[in-house]
Amino acid sequence: MTAYQQVGSASSNAGTGSGTVGRCLHELVESRADATPDAVAVVCEGRVLGYGELDRRANQVARWLRERGVGPDTFVGVCTDRSPDMVVALLAVLKAGGAYVPLDPAYPAARLAFIAADTGIAVLLTQRDLADRFPEVPVRLSLDADEPSLAALPDERPEPAASPADLAYVIHTSGSTGTPKGVLVEHRSIVNVVTALGSELGVGPGDRLLAVCSLSFDVAAFELFVPLAAGAAVVLADRATAADGALLADVLDRAGITLLNASPTTWRTLFEAGWTGREGLRAVCGGEAFPPELAERLLGCTAEVWNMYGPTETTLISVAHRVTAADTRGSAIPIGRPIAGTRLCVVGEGLAPVADEDAGELLIAGAGVARGYLHRPELSEEKFLPLALEGDGPQRFYRTGDLVRRRPDGTVEYLGRLDRQAKVRGFRIEPGEVEAALGRLPGVTACAVEVREDVPGDRRLVGYYITDPAGPAVPGPALRRALAAGLPEHLVPSILVRLDAFPLTPNGKIDRAALPAPGGSRPELDVAFAAPTTPTEQRLAALWSAVLGLDPGTVGADDRFGDLGGHSLAAARICALITREFGAAVSLAAFLAAATVRAVAAAVDAGPRAEAGPALVRDPERRSHPLTGVQRQLWALRQVGDAAPATTVASRFRLDAAWPAAGPAPALGAVLDALVLRHEVLRSVVRTSGGEPVALVRPAGTVPVDEHDLRPLSPLDRAEHAEALARAAAAHAFDLAEETPLLRALALRLDERTVEVVLVTDHLVFDGASCAVVMTALADGVAAELRGGSAEEVIPEPAVQMGDVAVHELALAELTERAEGLRAFWTRELAGAEPPYALATRRGGDGLAAFRGERLTRPLDRTTAAAVSDFAARNGVSPFAVYAAALGEIVGRRTGATDVLLGMAVASRSHPDTAGLVGPLADVLPLRFRRPDGTSGAVGGFGAVGGFGALAGEVDRAVVRALDHQGLPGPELAGLFGARRRRGMSPTPVVISLQPADLPVVVRRDGVRVEMAGEVGSGGTRNPLSVFVNATAEGPELQIEYDVDSFTDSDVEALAEELLDLLADPSGTAPEPELDDGPGSAVVEFVAALWADELGDGRHGDFFARGGDVAAAARVTARLADAFGCPIPAHVLTGHPRLDRFCVEVERIALEHLSRAEDPQNHRTSTAQTGNDA
Repeated sequence: MTAYQQVGSASSNAGTGSGTVGRCLHELVESRADATPDAVAVVCEGRVLGYGELDRRANQVARWLRERGVGPDTFVGVCTDRSPDMVVALLAVLKAGGAYVPLDPAYPAARLAFIAADTGIAVLLTQRDLADRFPEVPVRLSLDADEPSLAALPDERPEPAASPADLAYVIHTSGSTGTPKGVLVEHRSIVNVVTALGSELGVGPGDRLLAVCSLSFDVAAFELFVPLAAGAAVVLADRATAADGALLADVLDRAGITLLNASPTTWRTLFEAGWTGREGLRAVCGGEAFPPELAERLLGCTAEVWNMYGPTETTLISVAHRVTAADTRGSAIPIGRPIAGTRLCVVGEGLAPVADEDAGELLIAGAGVARGYLHRPELSEEKFLPLALEGDGPQRFYRTGDLVRRRPDGTVEYLGRLDRQAKVRGFRIEPGEVEAALGRLPGVTACAVEVREDVPGDRRLVGYYITDPAGPAVPGPALRRALAAGLPEHLVPSILVRLDAFPLTPNGKIDRAALPAPGGSRPELDVAFAAPTTPTEQRLAALWSAVLGLDPGTVGADDRFGDLGGHSLAAARICALITREFGAAVSLAAFLAAATVRAVAAAVDAGPRAEAGPALVRDPERRSHPLTGVQRQLWALRQVGDAAPATTVASRFRLDAAWPAAGPAPALGAVLDALVLRHEVLRSVVRTSGGEPVALVRPAGTVPVDEHDLRPLSPLDRAEHAEALARAAAAHAFDLAEETPLLRALALRLDERTVEVVLVTDHLVFDGASCAVVMTALADGVAAELRGGSAEEVIPEPAVQMGDVAVHELALAELTERAEGLRAFWTRELAGAEPPYALATRRGGDGLAAFRGERLTRPLDRTTAAAVSDFAARNGVSPFAVYAAALGEIVGRRTGATDVLLGMAVASRSHPDTAGLVGPLADVLPLRFRRPDGTSGAVGGFGAVGGFGALAGEVDRAVVRALDHQGLPGPELAGLFGARRRRGMSPTPVVISLQPADLPVVVRRDGVRVEMAGEVGSGGTRNPLSVFVNATAEGPELQIEYDVDSFTDSDVEALAEELLDLLADPSGTAPEPELDDGPGSAVVEFVAALWADELGDGRHGDFFARGGDVAAAARVTARLADAFGCPIPAHVLTGHPRLDRFCVEVERIALEHLSRAEDPQNHRTSTAQTGNDA
């Protein structure tokens, strides 16, 4: 045994009291479950788990683990989304006696694979959609998919297996050698810290702590177990909320949070989003240095402010300090004194103690010190030292590498690092690990990585690299993408700077202090910045900066539009501004071909001037006017059948404000009345004159506001009641000829500050972009009303009204040359086009329009959205093109078509005067493109012709062509190729819509917050299948609205899953799903054999991914029908192309056929039903 070194005690101190080290971590939670089983333990996205239920579910999973050999010091992986199941999984591992290994699903696959291999986990707790990421783990339990089998297990606690000296978890931290290192934490360590911090902070049953940290960081244990050990509630924030100040501010208030532990970066993000604090909140700051000015600001708007410090190796937190006003007047906020069960020592050279006020390295001993590093005995011996203080027995001290000084009053002040380790946004960074990864990339000959803070408070990781001058160019964006494939997000430098040579010190080392500061906010590009020189270039650069949201002066003359984040829809806006600013005609295709400011400027200077068409002008005296083309189509739709639900639109908004005693209805009513006054379209009726529809503007009226106070209800009942009221409100059908205003409101009081508002109107007067106008009006108007002003004074009148737009549209139609050009283009573009009617799986879709619709909503996680954006940027296309290409690929697979025709919803708001107008300024254009030969396979199998990038490029060019030729009415477009428009407004039954990126999801004004919360289904649909990619305050989401007479629920669910799978990996790098090679059911084996006959590979996961088409699907289902003696329609396979899911449907159909055969009367009934659907 290593001898203990004797050191003095001049600069040591210990925490008072003692931690609870004689128990295991899960036993603290069990005690609370016994005392208050009905108390709320976990809250997440509307799901609530009580202590009793949490304990029982964890017991069942623990028994499952115990049956599979899990015991003390057995590593069990936990990979789940942030949900109550995550907490159940952690407790279950501890109850079984094992140690959990957190695996954040947001981490790159390479990082997760390393952690899994390093710990050698043999058992994994996960969920259905994540299980396939760990094929090397032999035993896996999906907590969602396997819930029925778990529910059958006893829910009593298993016999205790762990002791306080056994491991509770292992956390992997950044390693200076380039390899992450696992820190082994025992029960006694985490129990000491949890109980000590609960006591310090006074956490009790009435508290609610917001958990925002990834499970892969030790702070997550603080967020989960400090409240659970004290009988408080944990509120889990998802990844998107944790990163967004506005969303975080909202949940702090809406969820009644009383305790939040966050880094200074997160607290700044909150303030930057307009957060003004929360009464009763205890604010804990940790992870990096706590700036005094930030502490002062928090002191002024919260109940308590704490600064806490602790390395992972000493378990979460070792030192804590309650901040006072006096602390903020110094140069640094102290990190404080040791918590209970902890001892500190400050030493200098040779581990000699230093006097108070002298700087030295901080050493930490006590119950919180970890066991050591996993598989790293040499490093453990170096960092965990056996020492003895004067008058004390020997203890293990951890060498932190942090430079501190101890004040005379015993508090400790943090001064910095002795090595290069740093904290960025609360994450511990070893620049050496990032340097090792960067240096391994092809083309990089030397590199350096530094944490910089060129702007106070803005710490960021910056990489510098040198490439071989004789080799190919290695652009920074490509290197960042390569790093992101193997490193967690926080370890990927935000900026990469290419240098010709490094500055050196006299002894030949890199002079890190002399490394240049990176440029401003201009992205890392492959070209050097060249300042615009001519007046046209300078004006164009300013336009690009404004539209793309870049700082003035950052757009260079030779910067490519796509590299700056531009896309075709943004380009369309710039083209309209060019016409307005310069009087020049630059088509969208010409703009994108030119690509740079310099080239576009040359085209503007040399090109033709725009045709002097009719101007869009305001006529304040106009009281009647024709309808626009879009309005005419909507009005015509209402004249056929019961189409009212198809045109009703219900938008959901969430408002946060300090409402008066009278409640929200008076202020909301005043705002909506002012909105109707300002926008004539909301107070217009439609009558016929000479057989033609005409809009008549009526005087402003009062908007009915139906208010319901749901505060007395339980959270679950409140949510259910709110949804029922919203759906009932959305079912309202407006009488377009008589009813004004065309606006109704439902106000649902959810808590003291939160009101959900459902605004119901009609598509004849409203579109998606109108929501931005409404949100601004709600924020400005409510703020004015609450401070004693008037909403009417702050809600402006738009520059033009819908009547002006309709008259201008008619004037444009009279430009003969323009109209003939549009007809000629679309005649060529649509020649021989065939809409994908075969996609519908129900024959009811061929009948009289019934407009009965449902809406399926699926969250579009940020990782998928980022993958789409990254793929679009790398391939020089718009994100819309990627979404449309993915949908087109699926449509093609299921119909067998290589020539695909979709409908593309576009906003017709290029004229600046329409920006602030409520109205239906959107249209649906045909989008025709060919799937390149070979694209019948999976997205990863497009290699013969350039892969999915080739298809996205084809779609992007089609988008540009269509946007360059807007203006022909929809019915005329359909007539050009003889489309059989059985129902709906689009010339094709499948429509895709992407919400513009510049539409806000949150608007804040003077203590009022308005957020977009999605739409409420009206029970109708205008098209057989519409796919929407929308943004909400909770994050992006995929919505599919479908005609129930054309598609079944399972059809649409399968389509949504296939679309999300494709979008998650548009580059096709993820392995295609394979069916387990183990024995399956008889049906699976039989179907797999048929697939092998037809496709050459019966075990592959997706029928169409292997090259199957509609004809092949028909042959397979016909052979199955013969084998089972019952009809199996081909649409069952086209709707469920994955082998496992298709087999489930086949078994279901076969069993139903068998039951009908045993019941002749039921057989007759079911046969009739099948005939209608076949």
